[in-house]
Amino acid sequence: MNGKLRRKVSVLAGVMVAVGLGACAGQERAGQTPRQAAPETRTDLTMNDLAGEWAFDAAEAEAALIEMAEATIAEIDDPAQRREARALIPNMTQPAVDALTGTRVTLHPDGTLLSTSVDDQGRREESDGTWTLDAGIVVFSVRTPERFDGEVSAARVIDTETMELSVGDSGDPNNPPMTLLLRKRS
Repeated sequence: MNGKLRRKVSVLAGVMVAVGLGACAGQERAGQTPRQAAPETRTDLTMNDLAGEWAFDAAEAEAALIEMAEATIAEIDDPAQRREARALIPNMTQPAVDALTGTRVTLHPDGTLLSTSVDDQGRREESDGTWTLDAGIVVFSVRTPERFDGEVSAARVIDTETMELSVGDSGDPNNPPMTLLLRKRS
């Protein structure tokens, strides 16, 4: 079990950092908690409307990681092993949250982007890439040291300040994707 949970957290952290999107201070939208997504996709916005610096909502990212860990722990039959696994949650989720907190992505109106992330030794790394907007969906392609052709992710536009990104675990049908919110920084 520990290996499975660690692998999920590692995959999630790797995907988020590779995409180059990070965490920002947890801010709740009026009338919404971080774990509630808006019901509609905005299709009337332009690249100029979305240009700027974006980051993951830190409180929402932490809640999603804990929720994922709890779902995995719930599959454990032995109550003692569940207690042991639950005690590991902070140590397993905090590195991913820390990695997110140090990363940002800046979307330029011309379709280019700059991603700034923090590696596991605390060093800042920059990656460039491109982004597109079509029918309320933003597609990010970030070139990383491991992949010159880029890591590709997509986010649904909720409004000019919020996007929703689904992060999955290698297409595993037993592990539905996690939904995280991206917030535009002021």
